[in-house]
Amino acid sequence: MNFLYFVWFLIPICASHSSVHYLEPGDTKTYVSDKRFGSFEPDLQIYCFRGQSKSIAAIFQSLRFRINIDNDDFVQFDGESPDEVRTHYENQRTIFSFNMMNVGKRKLIKIDPFNQTCVGVETAHNYTIQLNIVRIDFAKIILLGVGLILFFYARTLSQTPLFYYLTGIFLGVFASFLVVVYFSSKLIPKKPAMYGMLIGGWTVGIYFIQMIVENLHTILFVYQTYVFWYVIVTGFLSFVICYRLGPPKNQRSKDLIKWSLQFAANIMIFFSSNYREASVSIMIITISTYYFPLALLRKIQGFWIRRFPPKPRLLSSDEFHAQSVLETTKALEDLKAFCSSPESKPWRMMTRLKDPQRFASFVEGGSHLNDDEMLEYETTQIELDYEINTDDEDDLMTDSDSDK
Repeated sequence: MNFLYFVWFLIPICASHSSVHYLEPGDTKTYVSDKRFGSFEPDLQIYCFRGQSKSIAAIFQSLRFRINIDNDDFVQFDGESPDEVRTHYENQRTIFSFNMMNVGKRKLIKIDPFNQTCVGVETAHNYTIQLNIVRIDFAKIILLGVGLILFFYARTLSQTPLFYYLTGIFLGVFASFLVVVYFSSKLIPKKPAMYGMLIGGWTVGIYFIQMIVENLHTILFVYQTYVFWYVIVTGFLSFVICYRLGPPKNQRSKDLIKWSLQFAANIMIFFSSNYREASVSIMIITISTYYFPLALLRKIQGFWIRRFPPKPRLLSSDEFHAQSVLETTKALEDLKAFCSSPESKPWRMMTRLKDPQRFASFVEGGSHLNDDEMLEYETTQIELDYEINTDDEDDLMTDSDSDK
């Protein structure tokens, strides 16, 4: 009798009930709990987005499930389909499961806009869930821009001492926890029985790290004094170590730093868009542009110019006149500057000239032409313009006669 009562009591606990709701961008779904006091029946609600077709216009688009609930008393499960969400849910509810990696409770869930994504929520409280769309996610654009800049300036940064010190301080601040774990592991006896405790300790450590990341904003706000002194002390120690070791001088070490930066830049570019084909294409174009041999590019350019030489553009009469005036004025100014310098040996030059007084006037800023020469030049220019205009009129008359 007692056994039957236990089975009857256990059936509602092991029972599973779930509903699947498909949402479109901009939709809002409200859940109203119908649970009564003392009821232990689990209630799982699954919300899915079917995904949309890929396009270049949606390369920086992102979708987000937003859960609006007044407390944190809910459990969340992710998956690509409702069956996968139910599988995760059933595995979590088994007696022998202890999934440390599913303790996170996110009220804002970013999803892939091009693939089907489902989110399961189990709670006894009322809530609303929204599927919001961001047409242009500026965070993705910034991530792409930083990745491209980091890739093309990786060589410069790898040879900059300031970047070396800043990177060392940054890694020292965030990696000091690993140093504490390393020295703590030295205190553990090297016995087979201790390895199980070590694995369990790492599991608990991962749990606490996840909790710290999720509550980072609260930690920085509540314990800002401790965080400030932690950053100051670890940053100073990191700077001392980096200063003692000094920046790398070996070219191979610099190459390794450059390749590491470029690898990190490629990761940024890859995750800058959920349109993986587009992000991978940007990566390939970036790598090809950076490592494409310039000598081969010059050969291809030279072959193209020889095969398809550019057609020279002839100057018009007005352009020719303007160019001649400009170049003549420039040449005369250069001649005046040379004649005024000691290098021209002016006394020897004066003995070779027919009209030294005219030359001296020219050097002092006078015109290089006299009145007769100016009159002859203007007359010649008028006659040349008349001949050009007459030829143009004859060509127009010839074209009109041929059209008739």
